[in-house]
Amino acid sequence: RRASLIGRDFDLSILMATTSLNEDQVTDLLDAAVAAGLLDESQTVPGRYSFVHALLRSTLEDELGLTRRAMVHRDIGEAIERQTSSRPERRVGEKAWHFTQAGPAEADRAIHWATQAAEQAEGRLAYDEAVSFYEGAIAATEADEPVDQGLLARLLLSQANAKWKNGALQDAGDTFLAAARA
Repeated sequence: RRASLIGRDFDLSILMATTSLNEDQVTDLLDAAVAAGLLDESQTVPGRYSFVHALLRSTLEDELGLTRRAMVHRDIGEAIERQTSSRPERRVGEKAWHFTQAGPAEADRAIHWATQAAEQAEGRLAYDEAVSFYEGAIAATEADEPVDQGLLARLLLSQANAKWKNGALQDAGDTFLAAARA
């Protein structure tokens, strides 16, 4: 279940950061899942696994309660932060996703990484991705009490610009208006 939150493909090292089980216990569980046909183990990269079907991963993810999911997403985000500490510009989108799913307690990191991911996406001219990442940062800002209206306005303005560049003119106009209100 915890692996399902990491993504379709996942590494043992990230999974280990989400559990109190030891490596042998987790590896035994993964071996059983591979034998049952639920997971595929990479033939070239040790500790790399993939879910065989997206529906299976989604079902396992849905079995976790909201609080547990938020805690596991936080643990995953922190594990990725540790792995990329020497090159923080790597895997920014993954860090953004996990911290935006980690609940209001992780609002600051969610905002930071989602904004970084949006800026990277804009640099690649992937404005639809940027809009989505800004949405995560905006949601985290609105969930953080008290709401920082200045930060909210800046994020809305950035999202509106990305929408404009993506050609969603009406939606961009509405978002520019929301930024002005904030």
